[in-house]
Amino acid sequence: MRHLECDPNVEVRGETLLALIENINAENIAPYLRKHKLTHIQAGGWFPMRNFHNLLNDLVTEGNWGGNFVAIGMAIAETAYMPPELGQPSFVDMIEHWDDHYQSNHRNGDIGYKTAQKLADRHYELTLHGGLYPDDFEYGVLYGFAKRFLPPGTDFTVWYAEDVQRLDQGGEKTVIRVRWEE
Repeated sequence: MRHLECDPNVEVRGETLLALIENINAENIAPYLRKHKLTHIQAGGWFPMRNFHNLLNDLVTEGNWGGNFVAIGMAIAETAYMPPELGQPSFVDMIEHWDDHYQSNHRNGDIGYKTAQKLADRHYELTLHGGLYPDDFEYGVLYGFAKRFLPPGTDFTVWYAEDVQRLDQGGEKTVIRVRWEE
């Protein structure tokens, strides 16, 4: 995985950070929260993204955290701030407005952006152009959005595009695809 860093002015919403304490691996993350001064997380607050990056970088260097990044991403799909203009979004709304969601959870600097392309009914390609998070983290967010916004019992698949070198592999972008059946 690449070393994560950003403009020192970038901040992240507390709702996004709540995923660190509201996921299935939260007890393993608690010591890192203390180390990086992220112990008093609250919804509506803004926190230095640099601290979050330092925590994520530590997780990578101190253990096998790929699966945990998926779990944290899935929790973000449940906890992150939703822009009011999205109302009660459908899954397609979330895919098509993923960048709006991403931008509304960060401020004060270049954070990259996301685009969505409809390949067919119920089949989309999402491209991460730069960004603040590991690929597996973003994969988890998309998977979590599918679980949250698709009707219960819907079969879906999320996968990386095999023909694109991902950001975490030194590429210029990451492409994640999703397909579902109703």
